[in-house]
Amino acid sequence: MLELLLDGAMGTSLLAAGLPPGDLPESWVLSRPGAVRAVHAGHAAAGARLLLTCTFNLAAPRLAGQGLAESVDAIAAAAVALARAA
Repeated sequence: MLELLLDGAMGTSLLAAGLPPGDLPESWVLSRPGAVRAVHAGHAAAGARLLLTCTFNLAAPRLAGQGLAESVDAIAAAAVALARAA
């Protein structure tokens, strides 16, 4: 049997790291990339072989409330780079 371990809950992990309730985890991709990278690294260290990007809410309408609607492309590119770096 082939097993593939996935990463854990990014949003929950960032909340534990201090993400304010109600803020989107994607906001930290640009403002706190070290925290996002650390979560990915922790998941990899725990045995995850597939890391999902921090992009669950990555849509302009969803990000508009935090003034990030114009940053979708930048967040997507940075989120991929952070997961790959881990």
